[in-house]
Amino acid sequence: MDRVLDEARRRGARKAERLDVSVPSHCPLLQPVADLLQHHISTLPLRQPKLTYIGNVNARPMRTAELVASDLANNIAHGVRWHDATTISRELGCNLFLEMPPGHVLTDLAKENLSGANALAVEKDVLPRVLRVAKEEINAGG
Repeated sequence: MDRVLDEARRRGARKAERLDVSVPSHCPLLQPVADLLQHHISTLPLRQPKLTYIGNVNARPMRTAELVASDLANNIAHGVRWHDATTISRELGCNLFLEMPPGHVLTDLAKENLSGANALAVEKDVLPRVLRVAKEEINAGG
């Protein structure tokens, strides 16, 4: 891993560091968990989504309950296609990106990579502000 980090830095990575993670999220090692989750989701009543859901597995818009459920179950065993998903979201007219706790990594990425996008990291105690900004965005046609 040290050689991989060194190579990433050599090739111009802005940041490269080891992460202390408790599970191997978003990789094939978790496919058995995804399969079990898919099985349990299939026993639940599903309703059509009211909003377009952008999948993590293939970064495509999904508008049926079955597709959303499948993506939610399977994304734990696949890499997250964040850049592709946010690009599609922008193309569909999304201008407000909210990151729920903890952290602000995705918010920073959105600000750097999505010109003109409104990106906010939501802290637990600022929900009223978030709702106000979201309402303003909706009223502005975003």
